[in-house]
Amino acid sequence: HFVGNSQRSVTGEFFTCCEEELNKVNLFYSEKLSEAHYRLETFGIVAQDVSGSKVQGDNCVIRTSSTIKRKNTNIKQIKLAVCELYLSLAYLQKYQEFNYKCFCKITIKYDSKFASEHGQKWRNERLDTSLLNTDRGKCEHLRSKLETFMIQLEGGDKLRAMKRLEVPAMDKTLVSCEYAPE
Repeated sequence: HFVGNSQRSVTGEFFTCCEEELNKVNLFYSEKLSEAHYRLETFGIVAQDVSGSKVQGDNCVIRTSSTIKRKNTNIKQIKLAVCELYLSLAYLQKYQEFNYKCFCKITIKYDSKFASEHGQKWRNERLDTSLLNTDRGKCEHLRSKLETFMIQLEGGDKLRAMKRLEVPAMDKTLVSCEYAPE
C-alpha cells in the first residue's frame, strides 16, 4: 500500500514538473513567434514600398503616404534584417522539433521504467495539444514569405536569394536527444 502511494506521489511530481517545463517551452516559442510576426509585418510594409519603387544601386526610394516625401532606405540593411529573421525562424523551428522529440522520449522512458501508460496519456492529452505540436507549420510558412520577399529584393534572382538565406548546418552532437538504455 505504501509503495502504491509513493509511486502515485512520484508520478504526480514528475508530470507536474513536465507540465511546468512544457509551459516554459511553449511560452518561449510563442513569444519568439510573435516577435517574428511583428518583424515580418514590418517587412511587409517595406516590401510593398520597395516593389513599387525604383532601385538605384544599393539604395531604394520608398514612397510614403505623401507622394512628395521620399525616404532612402538601404537595401543592404533590409536584406541583412531579412536574413537574420530567416535564420532565427530556422532555429526556432529546430527548437520546436527538438523539444517535442525530447518530451516524447522522456515520457516513453518513464513508461518503460515504471511499466505504466501515464507517459502516453500525458503525451496525448498535453504534449500533442501544445504549441510544440499544433503550430508545426508556422515557422516554415513565415520562412516561405521571407524567401519570396528576398527574391523580390534580389530583383527576381531566386538562386541568389536562396544562397543569401542559406542556413548553416547545425552540429548534431550539440542537439542530440538520444539516450542510452541502462
